[in-house]
Amino acid sequence: MEDLQPTKKLRIDIEEQHELKHVEIGNELDISKSFNINEVIDRDDAAKAQSGDGLSKYKCTIREADVGITEFKNPELKGFLGILKWRYSDFLVNEIDLDGNILSFDSEIKEMNNSVNNLEENYLYESQGIAQIKSASSSNTSNFTLDKNNSLNDIESEEKLFDPVLMNQVKDLVKGEGKEQQKFIKSQPILNKNERTKLHKFINKYYGENLNSTTTEEQSILIEFHSEKSKKGKLLYFFNMSLYKKMQKEEWEKRGGQYCQFLLLKENRDTMSAINLISKLMKIPSRSFSYAGTKDTRAVTVQRVTAFRVKAERLAEYNKRLTGIIMGNFKYLSQPAQLGELSGNRFVITIRQVQVDSEETLLQSLSSLRNNGFINYFGMQRFGTSSIPTWEIGRALLQSNWEQAIDLILKPRPGENGPIEIARNHWATTKNARESFELMPPRHYSERNILLTFANAGNTNCFVDAFNSIPHKLRLMYAHAYQSYIWNRVVSERIKQYESKSPLIGDLVLTENKIRLDQDDIDFPDAEATQTFNKKRSFDNIEGSAEPFDNTKVASNLSSEGSNAGINLKIKVLTEEDLPKYTIEDVVYPTPGHAIIYPKNAIFEKYKEFMMKDGLDPMDMTRKTKDFSLPGTYRKIVLKPEAVNWSTIRYDDPIAQLAITDFDNLHGKKPTIGVPDGKNLALQISFILPPGIYATMAIREIMKKDTSAAAQYNMQMQT
Repeated sequence: MEDLQPTKKLRIDIEEQHELKHVEIGNELDISKSFNINEVIDRDDAAKAQSGDGLSKYKCTIREADVGITEFKNPELKGFLGILKWRYSDFLVNEIDLDGNILSFDSEIKEMNNSVNNLEENYLYESQGIAQIKSASSSNTSNFTLDKNNSLNDIESEEKLFDPVLMNQVKDLVKGEGKEQQKFIKSQPILNKNERTKLHKFINKYYGENLNSTTTEEQSILIEFHSEKSKKGKLLYFFNMSLYKKMQKEEWEKRGGQYCQFLLLKENRDTMSAINLISKLMKIPSRSFSYAGTKDTRAVTVQRVTAFRVKAERLAEYNKRLTGIIMGNFKYLSQPAQLGELSGNRFVITIRQVQVDSEETLLQSLSSLRNNGFINYFGMQRFGTSSIPTWEIGRALLQSNWEQAIDLILKPRPGENGPIEIARNHWATTKNARESFELMPPRHYSERNILLTFANAGNTNCFVDAFNSIPHKLRLMYAHAYQSYIWNRVVSERIKQYESKSPLIGDLVLTENKIRLDQDDIDFPDAEATQTFNKKRSFDNIEGSAEPFDNTKVASNLSSEGSNAGINLKIKVLTEEDLPKYTIEDVVYPTPGHAIIYPKNAIFEKYKEFMMKDGLDPMDMTRKTKDFSLPGTYRKIVLKPEAVNWSTIRYDDPIAQLAITDFDNLHGKKPTIGVPDGKNLALQISFILPPGIYATMAIREIMKKDTSAAAQYNMQMQT
């Protein structure tokens, strides 16, 4: 097997060429440190060390104007200065279920754990259960023995397909029963997926009773000894498979269903990252988990999650091993959570270091938000946190310019440093896919997949195959980002030219108000969340395996651009007679697609103008590649939040906690909020928004300030 590791000299040369100009520590820059290629500095951990969990510098250079966010619903009102998301607890998000219940942990941990103890356990595989299966399977015993004998005869011929050194190590591992010093072995990297699958099947077929095999991040196969399979696991190998599956299903049905529902409380992680961490620790596939929508990263959030055939007791046990993540309020259901299966989110947002000319200014801005709403832009999360925006990659894909799309993903980016800068620069200068793959940090999943495809193919021109190696949902995000970019620009022109008070002739409205719009919930995730995103294991433990619900499939079917939402919605084109019947809040505009209709007025010319500059035609959105043949959907251009409330808080300590979180409720803590006559002023605002709506765009309306990460950092440095 060819060794894909770069030479030691290459790594040393790169380390000598690169010196980190600054290391981020909270709000200061330390210029005394050189970069260690094996060191990864977490932004929030570094920030905690210096200033609690203050906001550290973002690398993002994209501003709101770059993605078409330029106008305000009520531009005549004055804004104010303030800082968003200084602490995780400054941004609280609680999911609201379809019955209108705000999901929240409001009891002590001991009460939460009691819900696990109260769940009825029904084990069909103890005592009489095993006897029943043995009896039912007795007629198959002879056939089973014959199969085993055939397997023993075949093993020697099959093992010749693999590395003989590895095969000897496997035998030694089984003979030693994991009691020797070496309890696991690892193969050399196997870049070919088919070869890895063959090895997984071989291990499972002949050593499944004793060994587990998993694929590591570097594409090696990790083979571990397990002392004893559970009785259920042994039955899987020794008795009737169909009967086993039937009884297994009955066991879960007696619990209440095959899906364990729980509330997920997390901080400083997006949803995919949290699920991936849980699945990695529990050694079950991440596709076993499903949820209604993703939640913000730099926030404290609560949402509903379901896990396929995973026991509540086991989930609760892992709370001890997780930091910043808690699972609780367990319940068994017959159906999984599905993407979009929520009625909205309740936000509690704290804006620190508010600088405003008068209390009246605050009152006017907040009252206007409550009564008049805000422009319903796609927020900055839609476009990633890189200096190369996702919509530019999406534009290249819609142009069928695969080479440019790949180049945009891999090329060096201003503001990056550390291992990712080294890897990108090495690719740019050498075009050596194997070496660049090795240097690329594991969390940059898209880049690694592309480079691995190039390495396996032996050339760097297989652009379509390389792009298709990226997980499906990530591929869609690029195209959706371009649609969102065009929508933002068109709506800005609509507001700029014709104001935001009333509909126009030719505007579009829904004729069925109960239909929920644009609930794709597919913002660009953090890099670490994509590390194991959509990654499938060939062989998994019984618990959490079989046929779990796959959220990523629903993403493509339910998403605004990936569904037939635009086809089925009933849209009305307004005439002069219709204008008195509707308000600006009824008006919807489409994202570009082949299954929508465009406004029948001058605004349609803006769609054509903006897209034709990119070499695209809004009337020609069908593509040969299914992923990028986009139907389009409709989105309200102005939206009013519900249940808007606010208060002001005085405080002295700049990093003091100013909001009570669900973590506090669980632990019975009641932190002191604010100090009378404190020198600093904070505004705390709460409201409810439908799914797919960006809370930061509501905050932007009252502050009249750029909400991008770069702008917020600059504001922080000025205060």
